[in-house]
Amino acid sequence: MRSLEKIRTTSVAAVLRIPAILAFVLLISCHKFPYQTLEKTFILMDTYVSMKIFYTDGREARWRRVLDQAAERMALIDSVCDVYRSTSDVSRVNARAGSGWTRVSPETAAVLAKALEISRLSAGRFDVTVGVLMQRYGFGRSENLLLPTPEEMADLLDKVDYRAVQLQGDSVALRKAGMALDLGGVAKGYAIDEAMHVLSVAGVTDAQVDVGGEVSTLAGPVTAGKRHIYVRDPRQRERFYGRFRMDQGCVATSGDYERYFMHQGKRFHHILDPRSGLPAWGCRSVTIQAPENSLCDGLSTAVFVAGPQQGMALVESLPGVEAIILYEDDQGLHHMISSGLQKSFQRLSAEE
Repeated sequence: MRSLEKIRTTSVAAVLRIPAILAFVLLISCHKFPYQTLEKTFILMDTYVSMKIFYTDGREARWRRVLDQAAERMALIDSVCDVYRSTSDVSRVNARAGSGWTRVSPETAAVLAKALEISRLSAGRFDVTVGVLMQRYGFGRSENLLLPTPEEMADLLDKVDYRAVQLQGDSVALRKAGMALDLGGVAKGYAIDEAMHVLSVAGVTDAQVDVGGEVSTLAGPVTAGKRHIYVRDPRQRERFYGRFRMDQGCVATSGDYERYFMHQGKRFHHILDPRSGLPAWGCRSVTIQAPENSLCDGLSTAVFVAGPQQGMALVESLPGVEAIILYEDDQGLHHMISSGLQKSFQRLSAEE
């Protein structure tokens, strides 16, 4: 596993802040609950991972092993879905685009199935075959980010179509030569889901997993009623735009401020519209709350691409899904809140 890790055992802290696209704050009174915490932090999927559990039985060694098992599960998913690793399942599928079937691991098949589900739900606004566009722009590992020429763009868009992906059991085929899967929009969320499953099965009742700002929580006696999710201001990242309560659930944000380059005074970010090949400019950030992180992950991209109006319509059509959409016009930054979050969302002042 490509990781730098640290494990800490401490008394329950008063306040925990995780600096990321999202931040969450957990307020716990130490004297009421004789709980201990165990935290494991490491680097995976090119981002910071923090897993924290709360326990009462004093069996630190057991819970340390559980955290290790959850981290190993995440590392396995990364190893098979990493498009930059030549031996990964995704790289092998891409290398055989247009040349028949490739056998993949059950984990890769599950991630791809989720990605195709979100592609269909969003009518292609999220498209798992944007790999050729991401590679051409240079998003990911290249320092030289470049805008494709119109001629190049036409050729690239011919290779972007999730409907040309075939998945049968553990076998995958891309119908067109030159196509490329990119599971980055779902794999991180799926890895979080799997880590939380490991923790839950082992008997963990209170936990939080944060992977680069994507958050999943379990709420039991210690943490129920004590969490806020803070949404960052996309143009002043040292500030928070708003917050809402979340006991147990999953949340992820897509924003135009993480990976981008400037071209003729315009920001070209990494959230690409599969229909045009260009960045989607209707939103500034989209925060999704849903039952699974993999769904949050993909839908935050899909809603961002759809834009505020159509994106919110998609959210409202999906049971158990909520959203906060930040967008900008000549009058400044505005927000749209889905019906299920309107009562709990709190707009913060510029000073907070």
